[in-house]
This record gives sequence, C-alpha cells and structure tokens, in this order.
Amino acid sequence: MRWLRDWLSWAAAWTLVVQAPMWVWIGLDVLEERREPTLDATPVASWIDPVAFGPAVVVPLAALLALVPYTRRFGLALGGAGLLLAAYAWSGLSGAGVGDWYVALSAAAGIAGLVSAAVGPGSWAPLDEGRSTRVAGALAGLALAATGAFLAWTCWQGGAYWRWSGQQRWTYGSGVVAGGLVVVAGLTGAWWPRVGGRGVRVAVVLLVGTLAVLLLFAGYTYVSEGGGVVHRWNEIENPWSFATPCLLAGTGLLAGAVAAVRRRGDLLALSVGAGVAMGLFGLWFESTWGSVMA
Repeated sequence: MRWLRDWLSWAAAWTLVVQAPMWVWIGLDVLEERREPTLDATPVASWIDPVAFGPAVVVPLAALLALVPYTRRFGLALGGAGLLLAAYAWSGLSGAGVGDWYVALSAAAGIAGLVSAAVGPGSWAPLDEGRSTRVAGALAGLALAATGAFLAWTCWQGGAYWRWSGQQRWTYGSGVVAGGLVVVAGLTGAWWPRVGGRGVRVAVVLLVGTLAVLLLFAGYTYVSEGGGVVHRWNEIENPWSFATPCLLAGTGLLAGAVAAVRRRGDLLALSVGAGVAMGLFGLWFESTWGSVMA
C-alpha cells in the first residue's frame, strides 16, 4: 500500500523537523556550560555532553535532506540513525525535565525512518482515486477525530477547574467548540482526500499555517526565556514544560499546511491529529498545567 509507505516516511521526516531545534538548543546549552560552568545547576547524566553533539548535528541535517525529494532516502536513513541516537540521549536527560515518552517516540520514528529508507520513501504526491485512497482518508480522519475529542476533553477539564468563571469560561469554552469541530472534520475525512478545490486548500493553508507559526513562536519564547534547556538554575521553571507542547502541535500543524498544498487530505489529517495529540500529551504529563489540572 503506497499510502502506508508515505505515512512512515512523512512521520519520520516531520519528527526530524520537530526535534531539530530541540537538539540545536541542547547543543548550544552544552557549549555554554563548557565555557562558563554554572553553580547549583540542574544536573544531567555525565555522558550527555559529548553524546548530545551527535543529534545536534545529525538531526537538523537529516531533516533538511528528508524534505528534499532527491535526497529523501538518504535523509531518512541518516535521520533514522540520528533519532535512535537521540532516543538514547533523551534517556540521560531525566534531570532536565523530559519524560520516557521522548525516548519511545524518538525510537519509533527512528525505526520508521530506517524502514522507509529500505523499502522506499514514497513521493507524497496526490493519491489516485480508489478504495485504498478512501481507506487512508478514513483512518487518518479517525485519528483526527480522536484528537478533537482529546482537545475538547482537555479544555472541558480546564474550564471545570476554573468553575467556568471569568475569561477562562470563554478561553476553555472556545477550546471545547474547536475540539468538536475537529471531531466533525475527522469523521468526514474519507470524503476529502484531496482537500477540496483551490479555494478550500488556500483557506486551510492560511488557517493551519497561521496557527502553526503562533505555536512555534510560543515554543521558541518559552525556550529562550528558560535559562537553558539542559543545565539550568533550580529556581527557573522547566523550559520544556510549555515549549514541547507548542513545538509538537505547531510542527504538526505546519506539516498539515504542507500536506494541504500537496493535495494530501490523509497526510493533513494525520499531521494535525498527531501533532495536536502529542502536544496535549506533553501538556498533561510534562507541564505544571497538567500537574494542577490532574
């Protein structure tokens, strides 16, 4: 099934994209720590400093290669190895506020990259009409619908915590409505494999792309103001807490916008669904927001 090959390579490539800035930030933090060691900083495993430079170089390079058609296969092979190394390195950053799921997702994406490089990465071009295309759209739509339900439930929990009072009523209420609309969009996924006509695609790209830029900018802001993502002062809140959810969701939406341009409704649904779901997962389990709401 061609669409399954496309999904594997697409997931591996965009995992490289989302992890590229993370490892650049880690590499820069390690360099800064070597030049000016901090006192009373949050410790990490002693072997992290030399190992971190591997993903800091390999992951961004592989991300660029994986997005270019002529170098995609090599980029996925290099990226698969880089993500497996990244998974190992994440395991030593427990003191930096990252969870075991960083390790698991990196390893899964690394294996997907190696498999895609071995069997062929696909073209990411529009699929031909047919039963297989409808199946791909339906499965991706179900993933998107599940994400919409997760989003609506998350916002409902937040609103209930604040007793639906003040500004929180409108903020979380909008999230519940947005989640419901995403559920509807996902349940109709089998009927929009090509993302509609040009006008529809332009609207989708503008909406999803704008949200992606806002989330990625928010993630960058959290990291830049966090005082270091690996070696940081104990009194500074963990910069990964809110940066990771924003980066995951923002990159997923960015991938969705690219998929809409390429007339791939299945990849659009899969990208938005996976990105937002993983972002919510990070919000619940790795942020102060999640610890309060739980």
